[in-house]
Formats: sequence, structure tokens, C-alpha cells
Amino acid sequence: LATLAAYSFAWMRFPGRDARFVAVFALQVVPIQVTLIPLLTLYADIGVAGTFWAVWISHTMFGLPLAVFLLHNFMREIPGELIEAARVDGAAHVTVFFRLMLPLLKPALAAFGIYQFLWVWNDLLVALTFAGSSNTVAPMTVALF
Repeated sequence: LATLAAYSFAWMRFPGRDARFVAVFALQVVPIQVTLIPLLTLYADIGVAGTFWAVWISHTMFGLPLAVFLLHNFMREIPGELIEAARVDGAAHVTVFFRLMLPLLKPALAAFGIYQFLWVWNDLLVALTFAGSSNTVAPMTVALF
């Protein structure tokens, strides 16, 4: 999801592109801890509180702005001539993305994957708040003791 958004911000022209990118960038300053109570209320209303879905959805939502920003900056460093050559050869945006960009993005995706893993691994507060402390969904640090 973040790779598609980053590609569109980096290489596609559409109205409001820069303003939307600034809005995505600004979302990085909102920590997940600020939204614990409203999100828990929402998850209870839709029936996912106390499950792993609540934790996965939350970490995905709050990880996307950084992923879009990081991948956008990486994509902007790829020479435009490479994209232009693919377009001259008849490649549409979908072909350019899947056959050209994704293979070139492997280092950036690996870096973000490591960063996101460490962020989620160290986040006991979110896991205890959204998943609860029952043994079936408890974080490993709680379940072991």
C-alpha cells in the first residue's frame, strides 16, 4: 500500500499532489499513544477489540506515513530517464511500478521492514491496550511470565 502511494506521489502528476504529500508527511507527528482511547472505543464498537486485528490495524495505520515518506524519497532518487525509457517502450504506470520500481525498492523495503519490526516488537503498551492480557492474545513478554 505504501509503495503504491509513494510511486504516485513521486512519479504521477495529479491535482493536489503536493498538498496531499505534505498531509501524509504531517501525520508522522501523531503518535499512536495519543489515539489509544478513541481507537479502543472504535475497535470495541466494530468487534475487534481483544484480538490481534486491532494491533495489526493500528500499527499498519501509524506506520504508513513513514513508509510513504521513506519510499517516496527513495523513488525520487531513481533517474527519470529510466522511467522515461520504460514509457517510450510502451510501459504503463502499472508495468513501470511492478517491473521496474519494485525490484529497485528492495533495499528501501528491507530498511523499512527492519525499522517497523523493531518498532512493533518494543510496543507493549499498544499490544496490552488493544489485544488485552488474556493468554490467547497476550504479547510474548506477558505470556512467558
